[in-house]
Amino acid sequence: METKKCPYCGEEIPAKATKCKYCREELPKDDIPMDTSVKYERSLGNQIWIIVMIVVIAIYYVLKLIV
Repeated sequence: METKKCPYCGEEIPAKATKCKYCREELPKDDIPMDTSVKYERSLGNQIWIIVMIVVIAIYYVLKLIV
């Protein structure tokens, strides 16, 4: 089976995939070149979102233990 690297997270995915199963990003069509700064910005945005959610959940559980 042919594979390629996801341009967002770098994981190996099937060559015919249209969406990455790891980071859930829609993959660009092969005939449309993608700007690398956009890839980095989207990847960083996903990482920040995950970190924010972890912090919010942690605060929730700490407050729940205190009350």
